[in-house]
Amino acid sequence: MLQTLVNWRVLALAAIHFGQAGVSVGLAVFVAQIIKGLGLTNMQTGFTTVIPYAAGTIGMLIWGHYSDKYNERRWNLTGSCSVMALGCILAGVLGTSMWSIVGLSMITVGLYASNAHLFPLPAVFLTGPALATGIAWVNSVGILGGSVSPPIVGWLKDYTGNFTGGLYALAAFGVLAAIVAAVAVRETPEPKRMPGAVAAAAA
Repeated sequence: MLQTLVNWRVLALAAIHFGQAGVSVGLAVFVAQIIKGLGLTNMQTGFTTVIPYAAGTIGMLIWGHYSDKYNERRWNLTGSCSVMALGCILAGVLGTSMWSIVGLSMITVGLYASNAHLFPLPAVFLTGPALATGIAWVNSVGILGGSVSPPIVGWLKDYTGNFTGGLYALAAFGVLAAIVAAVAVRETPEPKRMPGAVAAAAA
């Protein structure tokens, strides 16, 4: 199990999750303030905040189904992390425009879908106690990103007076995740076999 902690494939997944968690927590902490900055009331802010997360949930289900259907993780993971980063950039560029909700929705779609693409991967090359250790290590190392991004976004907001720089900083977390996914992820799950095919193979 100790070897799992220094396995380069596990560390690559941890780096990807670091980027994901950085975006996830950074967005969760400040999304209400970002949306409030569009000139909405408190009630309107509450209802509008639902939009990105509803979009993310729908996107996760659709994109996760697509990834499962074609049994492909690497490029779907790369793509979803890229969408997450592009959403951060778009939200930063659009600033106080209501269209920035589109960028925020892209962030959550990419974020939730990338989680669905990431966490099946440890089971491809790890089994038993090593699998449990690997998943725990990916989570433990990765979640550190969530402790790094909020101070960065908050400091940039105080320094510049707006969230544009902070959103660009979150985009950097997404770019990190996308690059590591494209370069380091190689594993593809075994194709699912129907019960009839399994029985025929055993006969």
